[in-house]
Amino acid sequence: MIQRVVCAISGGVDSAVSAAILKKKGFEVIGVYMNNWDFVEEGENHCPRTLDETDAQRICTALDIKYYRVDFVKEYWNGVFERFLDGYRAGKTLVADVECNALIKFEALHRFSIDSLGVDAVATGHYAQNSLGNFLENTKKGAIPHLLTAVDPLKDQTYFLSRISENQLRRSMFPIGDQIKSNVKKMAVEMGLNEVAEKKESMGLCYVGKRRKFSEFLEKYIPDKKGNLVDIETAEVIGEHNGIHHFTIGKRVAINTNYPTHYGFYVCKIDSCSNIVYLRVTIERVFEIPPLWHRPIVVSA
Repeated sequence: MIQRVVCAISGGVDSAVSAAILKKKGFEVIGVYMNNWDFVEEGENHCPRTLDETDAQRICTALDIKYYRVDFVKEYWNGVFERFLDGYRAGKTLVADVECNALIKFEALHRFSIDSLGVDAVATGHYAQNSLGNFLENTKKGAIPHLLTAVDPLKDQTYFLSRISENQLRRSMFPIGDQIKSNVKKMAVEMGLNEVAEKKESMGLCYVGKRRKFSEFLEKYIPDKKGNLVDIETAEVIGEHNGIHHFTIGKRVAINTNYPTHYGFYVCKIDSCSNIVYLRVTIERVFEIPPLWHRPIVVSA
């Protein structure tokens, strides 16, 4: 029987309400705040981590649950961020949140929670559902868990949880998986967590910051390497770039006045070996560009 549960507390409304629901259901709830990035070491101050951590502590105090802080900086750097950079060096666009969930939130956090805090399960504020029940109430011997979409289609996060394993899912709870966002905020207000309910949602990678472009952030970790921009239809060199890590498939690229067009060039292929970015001018919508059509898909785990 599940009694003791860790709830990941980020300082936001979703994790706060998740913890409150767990406590209301009678679980012994422990709040854990994860720190995955060393802003001092990286010389950054763009992410409101201190505010988030303060909010996480305040939430646990308001809910009268134990609070812990755990550092996964090394695990995140080695398991997520290095792979993230390797992808951009190879001309691939990786979603860091997918790797973070699989390796940090649903593995490192689970191991810490089970080994150090002796819990039976771990909950998060993700908008997703578990076939074993969002509180694992339908767990039976031999039952195979399946990740299910959330009730709120606009907030569903199952894509970002696509790499979590069967074993990870067996010990995962999703308290707000059957709620819509507006109800979650309403519940937070009813609990007296007005500031958390009104807090702006964090989007994207917080350590990139709002004051600079993503390409500027990448430049700190991946040195520029000049290469050619090539028209994929004519094989003509039509420009120069500063590094393939600045491009993603489907991105619109501005070309100098030697190749004027009011239609626009779009990235349709990136060759990391030759350091060439292939473009195509189009009058169609970007998803109608033939060079972007692909039948095969490669999935690795």
